[in-house]
Amino acid sequence: MFIHKKCSNRVFLDFSKNISLIMPINITKDGIFPMQGSLRLKNNDVKAEYRCIICDEIVDLDDMVAGCMECGKIYPLKELFRLGRSSGIYCGDCQERYFPGESKTSLYILAKKPIFGG
Repeated sequence: MFIHKKCSNRVFLDFSKNISLIMPINITKDGIFPMQGSLRLKNNDVKAEYRCIICDEIVDLDDMVAGCMECGKIYPLKELFRLGRSSGIYCGDCQERYFPGESKTSLYILAKKPIFGG
């Protein structure tokens, strides 16, 4: 979970510029009601932004933090790693102590290009 440093609330991935909601309707004597809808991509060039729904701001990666799954301490994304085999999120110290030699990828790099869909 990514946290906004400014207000300490969760950061969400906002795809709203790329998705449309298509819904069939049901017409009754009481009015028109939407039924279960389906999400559709507007285009194949998916762009996403990180957004704080409390502040209603787009949040830069440098303004987000997350926690290490081992020690529980909060770090900037640049100081956290996703490990290959164990697939957790760990700080550099815990990665070296508990998972030495395991491949790792910077969480900051992963967060730069979120993958949507498959």
